[in-house]
Amino acid sequence: MNTSAAFPLTILLNRFSGFTSATITNFNTNGFSNPVVGPSTGAGSTCISGDVTVSINTPGTKLLYTAPQDQMAVSESLVELFQVNSTFAADAAAGGPSVISGDYSIFVKLCLPSDPESLAQVKTVQLLTHGATLDHTYWDIAPGYIGRG
Repeated sequence: MNTSAAFPLTILLNRFSGFTSATITNFNTNGFSNPVVGPSTGAGSTCISGDVTVSINTPGTKLLYTAPQDQMAVSESLVELFQVNSTFAADAAAGGPSVISGDYSIFVKLCLPSDPESLAQVKTVQLLTHGATLDHTYWDIAPGYIGRG
């Protein structure tokens, strides 16, 4: 795992390790840009959200691909990608190794149960990411949801 990305996340999550109740007054917003504290959409949790800066330095692949400029170009790219014996993916990845490095501002939302008894049982934080067509509201769990792992 790339520790340059994990270290800021560890600092962020350690701020919440001493909570005894997820009330609005207990949230430490240090490290957040434009923090917002309030109830989750599902109303079962209290959440803090805002931007956090994460430093990244990791190997990657330079893509030789220009983003399509219109719907016709998107369709043409998909047709080319799925043709028999297509070299589309290999051609796009032919840029070779590259280093991805920089400071990036990412949106973070941490929700903890509002109920002190439920909060006392929290031992794990899940780091969830959404797909390209969804946003952070995908993970807002409805009241009464019981996760099974």
